[in-house]
Amino acid sequence: MAHGRAEGGRSSYEILRDRVAACRRVLDLGCGDGLLLELLAACDPGPGRAVPELAGLDLSPEELALARRRPGLDRADLRVGRAQRLPFPNGRFDGCVSHMALMLMSDMERVAAEVARVLAPGGTLAVVLGAVPPAGRRTRGFCGWRSRCSRRRPRRSGFRSSGTGGSGPARGSTRCSARPDSAPPSGRPYGSI
Repeated sequence: MAHGRAEGGRSSYEILRDRVAACRRVLDLGCGDGLLLELLAACDPGPGRAVPELAGLDLSPEELALARRRPGLDRADLRVGRAQRLPFPNGRFDGCVSHMALMLMSDMERVAAEVARVLAPGGTLAVVLGAVPPAGRRTRGFCGWRSRCSRRRPRRSGFRSSGTGGSGPARGSTRCSARPDSAPPSGRPYGSI
């Protein structure tokens, strides 16, 4: 991804939007001011299909206030919260996206378990991760955890890779069908410094 764009000119936000286009209930982890949610709300669902139900989670009430002003997000469920303790019921979503936020989160094992918990079986997790400091160590921790999980059988690890978005910041997406059961070899949570 050169200058924030993939081949064909799509932004990393558009790539994530397209990865979950078929999903009907989508959570944006670290949604910030709601740009990605706005793109999802503007998607044409196709004939006979309803606009997706959207939810966003962020640590900042100020960012969520900005998100609430975006067109199409008047019905979105926007909440202040932490990814380590998602305030949603089991299996609530069939899609989860995160743009440049997962790499900043601590206790990656807990985040992964929570994402797996709120995703319905066969749900899609699509993320964009950066690879520059200060997040570099956490990014490597997340990518290492994802890589270990995707090499295992999907039933055992709960995650399988569905491809990558190319080189650069877009690292790809992962499909989730169950809870992750891997433990970090170091004994420390993934993403901790």
